[in-house]
Amino acid sequence: MIIAPSGTGALLNNIDLQSAKPDQSFVAALVKAFQWQELIDQGVYASPKELAEKENIEVTHVYRVMRLTMLAPDIVEAILDGKQPRTLTLQNVVRGFPISWKEQRAQFGFNEPI
Repeated sequence: MIIAPSGTGALLNNIDLQSAKPDQSFVAALVKAFQWQELIDQGVYASPKELAEKENIEVTHVYRVMRLTMLAPDIVEAILDGKQPRTLTLQNVVRGFPISWKEQRAQFGFNEPI
């Protein structure tokens, strides 16, 4: 389960709110990332490496997808709502991003939440 904070009020650049539609592959990757994190948190798997081995998935894929759990909550909420900037794609995110939420917002075209 993904729980995004309500009222984060992220302001976005480069988005047409009239045609906002969630990117289903991006949403699916987010869901998978948080599900995998929950399995590790619950002790079903000891590590992402063990999860990869038991599920027969490349460990690098698991780490890339699980990195999505480190996105700022307002960015996750925007993705789930289909309201992220056009430049914020799954392909861009899996290449890597800063840990700092402030730096993420700057890199992906978000203004600071109010």
